[in-house]
Amino acid sequence: MIQSLLFLLGMQFVLFPDVETDPSPYPGDSVDDAVVWYDAEAPEQSLIIATLKASNQRPVLPTGILTYDLQGNQKQVLMGGTPNNIDLRPGFPFEEERAPLIVASHWYSGKVGLYQMGADRMLRQLNLFESGVEKLRGICMGKLKDKFYYFAVGSTGTIERYRIASVNQVVLEDRWQLESEAEGCVVDEPGNRVYIAEENTGIWYIPLSSTPKIKSEPELLDKVSFFRPLARGIEGLAILEDTGKRYLVASVQEKSRFAIYDLATDQYIATFRINAGNEIDGVSKTDGVEIFNKPLGPQFPQGVMVVHDDNNEPKLNQNFKYVSLEALRNMLKEAPQ
Repeated sequence: MIQSLLFLLGMQFVLFPDVETDPSPYPGDSVDDAVVWYDAEAPEQSLIIATLKASNQRPVLPTGILTYDLQGNQKQVLMGGTPNNIDLRPGFPFEEERAPLIVASHWYSGKVGLYQMGADRMLRQLNLFESGVEKLRGICMGKLKDKFYYFAVGSTGTIERYRIASVNQVVLEDRWQLESEAEGCVVDEPGNRVYIAEENTGIWYIPLSSTPKIKSEPELLDKVSFFRPLARGIEGLAILEDTGKRYLVASVQEKSRFAIYDLATDQYIATFRINAGNEIDGVSKTDGVEIFNKPLGPQFPQGVMVVHDDNNEPKLNQNFKYVSLEALRNMLKEAPQ
């Protein structure tokens, strides 16, 4: 295919960050993943919720969950646990109302936390659940036929699907096993698939059913190869929507680049980097990737991509960079499809 040939010839697109967050409170590998909490009444006041994992600190330092505004200012630190990955889904049926439910994987305890944003725009923890996943790292949420699920992913390659019956009960419904370390995952609800990044092997997808007895096995979307855009260290995954089409965006951590796949055809489309620009340093060795596909006010009129930056220059603690979806969608118009 022409896309693969262009990759081998070294063609990569370049994007630039529009905003960066305040640095992490801790040095080293201390933050990881993020998700957008949407304020429907005032989209420009939506928040970024991110994990403060401090995974390289011994003894483990107090960690928790951070929130930032769309200007990158830190607004809250909710201390507790060791959150690694985070996700949310709107419309969860709480007793009083339907509202976004947030889940986070806690790498040290192997537990999964449930959270809710309060009317005061402060995050609070609702519950903690054990998981059967050894070395829990990744987590992602999905909704199938009005049922809410999360997928817990371990660095041993184990994947478990839990149905969230309520904030007080979760039910294990499925379990899969990959051969090596995995973490990043994302649910494509229109396509009824969950995508899993097996870090040094490739990206898998699992067709989903709301009936636990109907179980599908993982299928390979693309594999790590010198001749392919994926290299060792596949991390965050996110879904981009554009003019009725959906794309998978994957962080290739060790190469500090991102690969895009058309989910209608499962074909590779393009590769891009996020270089220094707008008086903000570039992005390197990204863990978590989040894409929010709705307008967020005049600053991000088409939505935003939030990415973890491992090397926040000049010699600052790690942080997150925001990229306008307008730039990403314009880039896709130039990519051969």
